[in-house]
Amino acid sequence: MELNIRRIFSFVIILSAVCRADALAPQRTDAHYHPDSLTGARISLLVKDVNTGRTVMEENPDLCVTPASVTKIITTATALELLGPDFRFETRIAHDGTIDSTGTLHGNLYIIGGGDPTLGSSFLGDRNFINSWCRKIRAAGIRHITGNIIADSRCYDRCAIPISWCWEDMGTHYAPGVYGLSAYDNACAILLESGAPGTKPRIIGIYPDIPGMTIECNVSVLPRYNDSVYVFGVPREKKRYLEGGMPANRNRYPVRCDIGNPPLYVAESLHSQLPTYGVHCDGRPTDTVLPPARPLVTLFTYESTDLAEIIRKTNFKSNNMYAEHIFRQLGLKLTDSGSSCAHSASVIRGYWEAKGIDFSAVRIDDGSGLSPQNAYSARLLTDILCAMRHSPNADAFVRSLPIAGKEGTVAGFLRGTPLEGKVRAKSGSMSNVQCYAGYITDGGKEYAFAILVNFYGQERKEIRRAITSWLTEAAEL
Repeated sequence: MELNIRRIFSFVIILSAVCRADALAPQRTDAHYHPDSLTGARISLLVKDVNTGRTVMEENPDLCVTPASVTKIITTATALELLGPDFRFETRIAHDGTIDSTGTLHGNLYIIGGGDPTLGSSFLGDRNFINSWCRKIRAAGIRHITGNIIADSRCYDRCAIPISWCWEDMGTHYAPGVYGLSAYDNACAILLESGAPGTKPRIIGIYPDIPGMTIECNVSVLPRYNDSVYVFGVPREKKRYLEGGMPANRNRYPVRCDIGNPPLYVAESLHSQLPTYGVHCDGRPTDTVLPPARPLVTLFTYESTDLAEIIRKTNFKSNNMYAEHIFRQLGLKLTDSGSSCAHSASVIRGYWEAKGIDFSAVRIDDGSGLSPQNAYSARLLTDILCAMRHSPNADAFVRSLPIAGKEGTVAGFLRGTPLEGKVRAKSGSMSNVQCYAGYITDGGKEYAFAILVNFYGQERKEIRRAITSWLTEAAEL
């Protein structure tokens, strides 16, 4: 009898200790809503209290999966921390000659790129920057250039496309190459005109007009409405291939693609516009950088808008081109090895590891998330989100994330739910990938969250419904 009492007393003590430990441990609530479409899916989910670090909800938080455009959170956060919100990209106009009393520049004119993604951009910057440059060149006293107009894009390496991007993306407007000298979003539109089904469409123009650009069109005109035109091409080449099908009887039907060689196009644009301003050039536009005859003399420097605004556009519009240029800038400015994807990835990894964030299982292949080989976990993303909330750059970063249900790429997400207007988030999607990461602010509560879903079985809307359910549940905890 005495032995049984001792056993009961010991059990009560152990049970009390377990209960006390459980009360002190982070609250864990596994996501309960799993539709059939998520059977077999790879899910990494974590919701944390920004101020206390308490785990509110989790499921496989350390599982690394493909994040798609949620990658931009890490790229933009790191850039704000290391380059600063006031950082500006610079493009220099310089020459290697002398200017005589008649206004003749005996030498070459150089356009020295600094990796600015906003030159002539439809989202930011001056669409007419070439005219501005012409006026400044004339104001410098130049009326005649005996040499060439040289586009120098060497600040970024020649690997304009990250090596793990998919062939189906190369040549498209949303996945243009990354150049030290870029312009007009590195994108143009091919205008097609179609007739009856079974015929071939006619190319009626390219806007803007790219000198020397050629199109091989293998598009079919289909009997029923179908828009399945695909563009293919490689960096620094001006030939693009169109495949697939388009609707019948269409006029000025736009197919957007990349500019094959943006640095050369900038030089060509300046060369063609200078005579309008009374400046004539004997040479030609080229992207072959010649050794300067003498030390370069800078005529003027063109600056972008500040990085905080560029990052806001990057995250609001999920702008891959902006993100990749920001990504390469990290390697350019913060290593002695130059600007490559590997060097930029090393900068990102080193910065956050120094802050105690585990990158051991992470793979960083690009800055935009277009690479399907990127691999991040929900814990990594929420750790960075929490760190950014306490950073001096917190306001600039948080403002760069659009409000769910109201704006940007998440304008339709959470609309009509109790969380509409209470979540700032970055979305990410590609084939069999749907992800969201950001902040929930509801009353006095503020949570950082990351929900990454890969390899689901049914329609994307079902995945968004599950994610909505999880976030709603988390906000109530």
